[in-house]
Amino acid sequence: MPNTLIESCLMGIPVIVSRIGSLKELVTDGHIGYTFEHSNINSLANIIESLFNIDSTKYSTISKNAKDWVNEYCNKELHYNRLMIIFNELINEKNHQ
Repeated sequence: MPNTLIESCLMGIPVIVSRIGSLKELVTDGHIGYTFEHSNINSLANIIESLFNIDSTKYSTISKNAKDWVNEYCNKELHYNRLMIIFNELINEKNHQ
């Protein structure tokens, strides 16, 4: 997970990410930002243009969602607990082979 994604969201800045890797899983269009088709300059241009045209209420909602996402999804304790669940599942799987 890129730190720039977390840092932007923490500041309430809507993000624009390419639909590759984990980014497409983390960003839902219109919630904390927008996604564009990887290697498609027109797709990116359309997203940038649409951001210039959203009203202040929609921008405020996305901004708040972005901040909330960081506080919920990137919470240290939650992240640690999620990792421990994954690690324990892998250990149990390995032990049962």
